[in-house]
Amino acid sequence: MPVNTIMGLFAKSPIKPLQQHVAKVHECCNLLPQFFDAANNCDWDKATEYRQQISSLERDADVLKRQIRLNLPTGLFMAMDRGDLLDLLTQQDKVANLAKDICGRVLGRQLVVPEDLYIDFVAYVNRCLDAVGQMHKVINELDELLETGFKVEKST
Repeated sequence: MPVNTIMGLFAKSPIKPLQQHVAKVHECCNLLPQFFDAANNCDWDKATEYRQQISSLERDADVLKRQIRLNLPTGLFMAMDRGDLLDLLTQQDKVANLAKDICGRVLGRQLVVPEDLYIDFVAYVNRCLDAVGQMHKVINELDELLETGFKVEKST
């Protein structure tokens, strides 16, 4: 019994589920350029399809978020603080929520970006997607950071 008690102090890493969540958020946001192309061409049926796909991916991300929150270990010896992990998860989730909300507003009002602003608007959207891509990359490298952060180099 003492072995189980001691092993219970060490928590399983929550990084893989966090990586799954950020992958879903990334997938969700990557549909925005197609959505805006359809909206700007006044193809509201196609824009509606993209919005439905984005909403579905956002719901999938919400399911993952709930699973992470429910299954996040409470062990004493986690590699990262539980509160920090939950904050990170919340920030990731906000990105997917914003993508869904933006689509809803554009579609609901049938907004079209003026032609002379559209090129700059697309560039802005792409820069935002670059930031989401970097978020995805960083979260995917977290496990490597944690692994190397606890290694002790042997002096020769």
